[in-house]
Amino acid sequence: MEEIIIDVREKDEFDAERIERALHVPLSNLEESIRPFLGILKGKKVCVMCQRGKRAKLAQERLCQADIICEVFEGGMDEWKRQGRPVVAGKKLTIPLFRQVHLAAGLIILLSLLASILDARFLMVTAFVGIGLTGSGLTGFCLMAQILAKMPWNKSMLSKRCS
Repeated sequence: MEEIIIDVREKDEFDAERIERALHVPLSNLEESIRPFLGILKGKKVCVMCQRGKRAKLAQERLCQADIICEVFEGGMDEWKRQGRPVVAGKKLTIPLFRQVHLAAGLIILLSLLASILDARFLMVTAFVGIGLTGSGLTGFCLMAQILAKMPWNKSMLSKRCS
């Protein structure tokens, strides 16, 4: 039986390195992105891949709801490379978006905590970021990621990739 690998990492991660025959279907818009592939996935052995395995498990749950039977490649790309399996290396152009979110949230929290020495109202910024991160964890939608994706350093990379 033919095996199909679905890589659910985000575009910047996939562009940096990927498995040659993998289908790119980002977890962030899995339901929309998977539609064109539904016909070819039925009756095939499907393996879901991410960087370490956590997002692949989330994708597996969603794919099961769409009647796609799949397994998770435990350990993700990290384990794939550890086993010496081949990858196609691309050009790493930026810090992955999820790491940009972590960096931005951490810096905002640190700066607002330092600023709270001057005025306690800055603690509201820390609370706001905490609420946003909690909501993101519960829903899978991250407003900060959406905003960062539109930043010039991320947009200029997209135009370079297309030319």
